[in-house]
Amino acid sequence: HILPSPARQRRALGLLRLLPHRPGSLTALPRFTRPLRPSLPPELPAYGQTRYQVGYFTGCAQDMFFSPACRASIEVLRHNGCRVVTFPDQVCCGKPLAAYGLPQSARDLAHRNLAAIEPSRLDAVVTDCATCGSFLKGYSELLEGEPEWVEKAAALAGKVMEVGQFLATVALREGRGEVRLRATYHIPCHLGRGLGGGEALSRLLRAVPGVEVVPADDPGSCCGGAGDYLFRHPALSHQILARKIDSIAATGATVVATACPGCRLQLLYGLRRHRVRAEVVYPQELLLRSYQAVPPG
Repeated sequence: HILPSPARQRRALGLLRLLPHRPGSLTALPRFTRPLRPSLPPELPAYGQTRYQVGYFTGCAQDMFFSPACRASIEVLRHNGCRVVTFPDQVCCGKPLAAYGLPQSARDLAHRNLAAIEPSRLDAVVTDCATCGSFLKGYSELLEGEPEWVEKAAALAGKVMEVGQFLATVALREGRGEVRLRATYHIPCHLGRGLGGGEALSRLLRAVPGVEVVPADDPGSCCGGAGDYLFRHPALSHQILARKIDSIAATGATVVATACPGCRLQLLYGLRRHRVRAEVVYPQELLLRSYQAVPPG
């Protein structure tokens, strides 16, 4: 009932804080910010010459919990010659419903998204939720037996990328100012395994002048969030998370970059639980800081 409707999602948010036995990661929920999706115009022009036509798919959790990061993604795309096309009629990608054994409901959402997205006129369809991107890319399998929809899904699959994964493939705009800090990164499972973009995080971090990148041990290992795993198996989830936080702490980094809102929440909770002082960001947020340090001339 809640997931297919962005409006119902927003109304349900406050209930999360009232759960009597909520998982620890929900204690790390940031202050709710105004979701970006309702205010996005259908198109946002590039800053300067247009080099790419890029569609932007807004993930539900991403927009509800980390809408400033959504804005950073869009701004960095525009700084790098992208005319950003949004999808006013998009809905949840359907991943949670499929995972909970409601395939027909997930297919219904896939139909709505495929009707809202026209990939033929776009160079890429990007999202800053790797889980959404991985599921969008797999629509053909979800819609098997529906030839008309499978054709549309295949066209979309060829264009879907995580935002940082796309940015790591283009020549970034020059004029980037220094952002002096030490950073490490966590590769979400859906980015590394689902989208094959595990190198994107380190490449983007290294593109920001002043950032010292220190890889943690096994950056592609799971953080223990894994969708509802932290609800169903909290003790084991905490063990996995503790190992991840230990590897992050060993780097001495003050910033951890990732590309998934679920991972970001889990890492925020883990850092707080283990008293490790570090910020969790998406690399495009650091890249935007870099551009803002040197306004375009």
